Amino acid sequence: GESSAPVESVSASGEVVGGSGIVKECPQGHPARGVLSAVTFPGRSSAAHDGVVGTIYNDTDHTIGVDSDGTGEISCFLNPGRNTMFAGSMGVRESRSVHMPHEVKEASEMFWLYLSARMHQGVTAVGFLDPNRGEPQVFASQRVSNLHSACPPDEKPASTGEMEQASHEALTGDAIGALWIERLRDDKNVARQGTGWDGWAVNDWARIDLRVYELGSC
Repeated sequence: GESSAPVESVSASGEVVGGSGIVKECPQGHPARGVLSAVTFPGRSSAAHDGVVGTIYNDTDHTIGVDSDGTGEISCFLNPGRNTMFAGSMGVRESRSVHMPHEVKEASEMFWLYLSARMHQGVTAVGFLDPNRGEPQVFASQRVSNLHSACPPDEKPASTGEMEQASHEALTGDAIGALWIERLRDDKNVARQGTGWDGWAVNDWARIDLRVYELGSC
């Protein structure tokens, strides 16, 4: 079955030995790169140019694994005190995710991050919604990481509700852990740096940072 690579075996070089081999540390600085970048514009309408750009901060005392394409394998890892950028258009990866909380009505339109602390535990799915109308929202839910996981999925994901610019919300629970969500003020220059896209299409992308204080356990 699908499984998350364990974030338990760290080599002397600082690399994590995962289920598919060596997993590299998440890239530092801007723009967002690798699997943490899903910047694409599938059409000419304004709805095709919605997206989110921000930074994940690992404020826990342990290494966490990060995945964005939802394949069930860790894409990169963050050591305590480190951070990495992410950027994603809305509705890019819905067909590839094995952890997406489909009970969220807009799930397939959102950009998702999947965070895990260790093998045989659940995955905390964090979804970012930048709608064509209205303010952005962030959702968080515990997912089953593999067939042997002791963690049941959440019945109902937590949500920030619509977030105004320069606002913050805490999402907490035994299953998802403790997450701090901060929506920053729109800034086209920062959005262009974070996405690596030098064009008007990202000018009003939502800037949302995610601080991980604790991941859930069961």
